[in-house]
Amino acid sequence: MRPGSEDDCRHRPAPPAILVVDPEAAVSEAVALVVSRQARVLVAATGMAGLMIAADRGVTLVIADG
Repeated sequence: MRPGSEDDCRHRPAPPAILVVDPEAAVSEAVALVVSRQARVLVAATGMAGLMIAADRGVTLVIADG
């Protein structure tokens, strides 16, 4: 198997998922900009929406406006 081949991509573990819960879109966009190469970024504007996303998709880390 060659590095970078299609087979190599299938065996790579899925990146971690980070959920950003913040009503300010600029904050979510800034976090996504910083970590999007290392993780999937999921965004919610409210706590309830964040809970629904976390329950549905499963996340590794939650960053919330407190």
